[in-house]
Amino acid sequence: MLIFKATGLRACRTGGLRHVLGAALLLGAGQALASATTPASGTVSTDETLQTFSGTTTVAFNPLGVTGNDPCPTSTIECDSYTLTVDLPADYATSHPDVLLRIKLNWEYTTDDYDLYVVDSSGSVVGSSTTSNGVETIDLVPAAGSLEVHVVPVSAYLNSYTGTIELLVPGGDTGGGTTGGTSDTGGDSGDPYDDVPSAPGAPRVVVADIDSGINPYHDNYYHGGPLYGDRYPSAVTKEVLAAFGVKPENVVKLTRTGDIAADIAADQAFWDRVQPGERYHFVGTNIIAASYAGEGLAPLVPDIAKSSHGVGTSSSVINANPEAVLFFLETEGNLGNDDAHDAAFLNPEVDIVTTSYGVSIPYTGFPLPETRAFHDTYKGVVEQGKLHFSSGGNAPGLTPLRAGAGPWWSIGVGGIEEGSSEGDTLISGVFPDFVSDFTQDIPYCMDCESEIDTGVAGTSFSTPRSAGVASAVLLKARRLVGHQGGVQTVDGVPTMVVGKGYHITNWFLRRALEQAAWIPGADEYDPVAGVFDLGGLPINALAPWLQIGWGDLTATDSKAVVEKALSHLELALNVNDKDTGYCDFQTLIIEERKLYWDQIAPFLPDLFGGDQTGTVPDQDPFMFCANSVGTPAANDEGGEPTDTDGDGIVDGLDNCPNVANPGQGDADDNGIGDACETSVNRAPSAAIDGPASIAVGAAASFDASASADPDGDALQYVFDFGDGTTTSGSSATASHVYDSVGSYTVTLGVSDGRGGSDSAQRTISVTADGSGEPGTIDAQLSVDRTTGDIPLTVTFDAGASSGCSGACRYTFVYGDGAQSAAQSAATVSYTYEAAGSFEAYVIVTDDGGASAVSAPIEMQPTTTVTVTGSDHAIAQLVLDNARGPAPLTVTLDGSRSTPADGESITTYTFDFGDGSTPISGSRSVVTHVYTTPGTYQPSLTVTDSAGTTSKVAAKAEVLGDSGTGTGGGSGADGGSDTAGTGSSVNGGNAGALSWAQLLPLLGVALLRRRRRTN
Repeated sequence: MLIFKATGLRACRTGGLRHVLGAALLLGAGQALASATTPASGTVSTDETLQTFSGTTTVAFNPLGVTGNDPCPTSTIECDSYTLTVDLPADYATSHPDVLLRIKLNWEYTTDDYDLYVVDSSGSVVGSSTTSNGVETIDLVPAAGSLEVHVVPVSAYLNSYTGTIELLVPGGDTGGGTTGGTSDTGGDSGDPYDDVPSAPGAPRVVVADIDSGINPYHDNYYHGGPLYGDRYPSAVTKEVLAAFGVKPENVVKLTRTGDIAADIAADQAFWDRVQPGERYHFVGTNIIAASYAGEGLAPLVPDIAKSSHGVGTSSSVINANPEAVLFFLETEGNLGNDDAHDAAFLNPEVDIVTTSYGVSIPYTGFPLPETRAFHDTYKGVVEQGKLHFSSGGNAPGLTPLRAGAGPWWSIGVGGIEEGSSEGDTLISGVFPDFVSDFTQDIPYCMDCESEIDTGVAGTSFSTPRSAGVASAVLLKARRLVGHQGGVQTVDGVPTMVVGKGYHITNWFLRRALEQAAWIPGADEYDPVAGVFDLGGLPINALAPWLQIGWGDLTATDSKAVVEKALSHLELALNVNDKDTGYCDFQTLIIEERKLYWDQIAPFLPDLFGGDQTGTVPDQDPFMFCANSVGTPAANDEGGEPTDTDGDGIVDGLDNCPNVANPGQGDADDNGIGDACETSVNRAPSAAIDGPASIAVGAAASFDASASADPDGDALQYVFDFGDGTTTSGSSATASHVYDSVGSYTVTLGVSDGRGGSDSAQRTISVTADGSGEPGTIDAQLSVDRTTGDIPLTVTFDAGASSGCSGACRYTFVYGDGAQSAAQSAATVSYTYEAAGSFEAYVIVTDDGGASAVSAPIEMQPTTTVTVTGSDHAIAQLVLDNARGPAPLTVTLDGSRSTPADGESITTYTFDFGDGSTPISGSRSVVTHVYTTPGTYQPSLTVTDSAGTTSKVAAKAEVLGDSGTGTGGGSGADGGSDTAGTGSSVNGGNAGALSWAQLLPLLGVALLRRRRRTN
């Protein structure tokens, strides 16, 4: 007989709060739900759950993991332990060689990390799992004796876990399979709808992906595949199906044997009844799908006639956030049509939409500027509060002029070679909002079930990956405040997260992503890998925003983008700081996007379809960062999380914010932490003592030591001196110097850290001599100069001062942080070493203790920069239309060339590099027609009136064929943003202006900004 005895919970290493590497580690006690099972004697033929357990971790941080043989070392970490006694017959291992004991741990937020250990009765670790993927599993051969299961938090924040101890028997149901049509949700009821889990009230996030087609047979979407491993996709619940209006008969469990042709044939009855526009759910995945494909294409069924582009984009979303609900809109043959956009952008259950298509010249990849926005993006983002991510393109065109990525309400994404060179992808849109991984290993097939393609490249996949990262931030924020899902309207404002006093809009979430995006350092660039990447260029450390916008929305845990975004939302404590240059540049770009899409694009011809822009809300919803100019004014409400009691939980989420409350304990479940309810707190009393009068410039001492707390709590003191100056801390005394005569009210505030506080006040008179009466000294100051180049030496003279009782003494204050000692001489010289504006004054005191301060004098030391001309000519050459099909007409512009200082350009000599005769003369601009495909190096040599010369060369590329862009359906464009994937969809790119065209736009912005500051 095989007997397993569950002996319940043994708390391990208890004793309150530990600290590891300076971070708080706290694990709340778990509740063991033990159930002893005694199988019948003989062969056990079914799998059985022997014991379940669960627990909660409030805050834990143990980045080094467990070391040594003890999984619960007393001095470093805390854990929960669960004990199981195994009684076995002596011959059991021989008679049951295939039976296994499985210990499995799952936790709610898979971005956190736990380790799992099993220790036998001798104290030896006999099994461990440290894979950090949301689930830990250990399989053991059963042996007689006592086993301890240790749950060890590595990094967790307000997370909960559940565990099972199971007996696995060959032939039993081990939790579902991936072949022969078995369930991938952990069971097989016979009715697919019944296999969908139910989770009322569970927070969720929905990402809509509009793309070509999807292959719902692929392993990457299922338990056991390369993404989920031992986890089960469980984001789609019965509640989600109801919210999306998915009919029970539209819930299907696909046959998955590995032979996709045979599996499609086995499921043909289902595929025959799929209707366009209907919503379907594939059991065992997080996918809800609907088809808006072109005529003649069977809806949703994977077919090699359809592009596998959508398989890649959908996988990029869930690879970044495996817990997202993926709402896939198939548009093969009808890319980005209005109906698909309506289904995504107007659906109240959708939070984020990702699109990866745009217009480009076929076979060249060169981008075209666009004049209409994607259909419904304004309604979805501005009016309904969603986020829209769209691709920046696979060529160096301007992302802000792209129909999907360009409008100010949408988010444009470029590429970075993450995990390789860590360089900026050259063939990626210019001026994006963000970048993300350009080259990924993802599924990319319509006729396979398990293959993973390596090196699939394009902003097509950077974009959905960014959307996935954003969805991970949104989901965790909703979990932290208890928001189930969908955008809610609060006081007329669409809001993505509501709860516990938090109101997070799509604009606030976008601002948090901006602040949290990761910036690779120069030391992280790999030049060798950069050679093999698709243009992996090093990031310019002086101005990285010119290449990668706000930075990389990476899903790599170690780069902490999710945590830093939550911190900016004041839901965590790891706030990210960024150079003002990011804000200055990105604000300029946003202003240009507003100018183009609000005031210019509506009046340009409609070339490719979509929504006419120019609809501007009465109140600008955009959340601006704090730029150095101050216009537009910053309205960012985040970035300052507080943790008053230092327990690692922000005050907004803390059920006892003023007192550390271990485990966030709340025994009566009333929302107030136990530490705040252990006794009725009595408020302290404040008392302050100090002088009634003091001389100006002298130190006044104040004493609050008579303040008291009836509970004996340590007090914090805040002194407000009444002149705009305050000081705070644990000291009961404070000293302050008043610079001006007058009467001041000094206010003392005391607090006990548990919500109790009190205040007290007293008045102090500041006079010239400290007597309480006004003094008679008249302090006067003059200088021999107030401005000049640094170093600037100034003579200060206080000799005109009068009214001293006895001798006068003078203290000169220079305004730059320096001052003289008190002296009897009325004059002094001082040298300013730095340019700036400083207020200087003198303090005059006499033998009777009276004093007076002179009026300030503004000093303005300056510095001068001299710019001289060149001593020789400098040639500059700009090509217009330098790349295209033959015959190619190229304009060569040498007008920017300059002569030696005081001279003039006399001769411009253009050599076209194709063997034709050079042109020499006074013309600075010429045109030339290249008739033969190839790459050429035209050059310009200039000569000035002094006889000096200069030469410069450029590059022209003449292609062998020609073509024009093809518009897709209304609101969509004819190509996807994929590079080198073999996709049947045409390679598209960002909308483009030349640099010469961009400069006037930047000039307009600078002019507008300058006018605002005048």
